[in-house]
Amino acid sequence: MIWIFAAILWAGILAMRVGPRWALTSFECALFTLAAAVIVRQRFAIRFHPIGVILAAVPLWGLVQVAAGITVDAERTLESSLDWATNCAAFCVALWLARERTARQKFLTAQLIFSLLVAIGAVIALFTVGSLGPFVYRNQFAAFVEPALGLAIAAAIGDRKRPLLWVFIAAALFASVVAGGSRAGSAICLALLIALPVFAYARGVISGRSLGRVIVLGAASACALVAVAGWQTIWERLQEPNPYSLRADLNRSSLAMVRDRPLEGFGLGTWPSAYP
Repeated sequence: MIWIFAAILWAGILAMRVGPRWALTSFECALFTLAAAVIVRQRFAIRFHPIGVILAAVPLWGLVQVAAGITVDAERTLESSLDWATNCAAFCVALWLARERTARQKFLTAQLIFSLLVAIGAVIALFTVGSLGPFVYRNQFAAFVEPALGLAIAAAIGDRKRPLLWVFIAAALFASVVAGGSRAGSAICLALLIALPVFAYARGVISGRSLGRVIVLGAASACALVAVAGWQTIWERLQEPNPYSLRADLNRSSLAMVRDRPLEGFGLGTWPSAYP
């Protein structure tokens, strides 16, 4: 069942740029069907998890906003509530299916390989058709790569036989984010490349020698792959005179929205409609 779950997730990611609603609806229906099957298989013995409770509370709050007439766009709020319910279902299904260590390791390894293939495809698409594959925005692509990069570094730390393979994969993921041009994503990925091995050393998981080997190999591989994938886009974006002017305006609008409605808000998912 865990591979059915993986296939649903991967199909949903690959179909993100599909314009018609049917692609997203198919993904949601498949995920909710799997969640229902898991509940039935567990004979309705549902266990509560703090994160799952929080994820479930978000769509419920959206429904309260619609019922109370608080939201400025009921359709957007209902759609956002459905999105958050999907997130909750995905989290709870993953938590149950990956409860055993062996199954969890296989799933995470498969997810890492899938992320690497998607990242390579996204870079190829960037230089051929000008888009990052299924991702609409470069920061969205970076957010997809970041957890996979963490998995690759963790595998490099834990695998005594093939650390170089995982270091190379981590460097390839980092290079794809740099090629995509995400400034914040590149900074986060670089921080992960450095901080996770250091944290493992501080916890006594690896020796100082292993720490030096992982960092040196990671830095060398990252530099080589960044040179291959391309660094011009990120360099040009770093040279912009006032790169965060638009974001500053958006932040000011958001703060004004908080002052106007500090408790009830404007409606889940309605920020694009309300901030102007």
